[in-house]
Amino acid sequence: MEILKTLNYFELFSVIISLATSFLTIKQKYIRWPLDILILLINLLIHHKAHMYDRWILTTIILILNFYGWYNWKYGGINKDDLKVTFSSNRLILFLLVFGLITSLSIYWPLKKAHSFLPLISSFRTMFSLIAIWLASRKKIENWILWSILNFISIFIYYKKGLYLFSMKYFVYIILSYIGYRSWFKSMKEN
Repeated sequence: MEILKTLNYFELFSVIISLATSFLTIKQKYIRWPLDILILLINLLIHHKAHMYDRWILTTIILILNFYGWYNWKYGGINKDDLKVTFSSNRLILFLLVFGLITSLSIYWPLKKAHSFLPLISSFRTMFSLIAIWLASRKKIENWILWSILNFISIFIYYKKGLYLFSMKYFVYIILSYIGYRSWFKSMKEN
């Protein structure tokens, strides 16, 4: 029982910091990356204690992407300086779409075999979330559009599971995605 209390505090802390990192991402602040890394380390603990090893593996991949994003935002610019917000090329968008679809289908079958909840939707949400994180790490403005779509899907998934507070959190994320897109677009026009 004591472990459950500890995990609930970790979950609450994780949600609060996750919302904070969303605001910091909108403002393009580097501190968002180490804060997200802290949350991911806590999530690793939560997933390990809950025996959610598939989430543990996914969180590890996201952790690696966060280290990449932290470095890239600081040194990924033209002269190894700050990275600027840009649009993705049509070629990159097409590649990421095809890559996302193929990899989503490749993890669908293991999820289905494991009797995962909504395995097809979950596989697409998982792979396209990784793509959205990568887009954000490259300061590609399309990350906000993809996050909006993924957050809408997450509202549906958590609502169907009866996790209404999580559903509400993803509704807030949709609003933040809209604000983030507008803010990054303004930043892009200024540069």
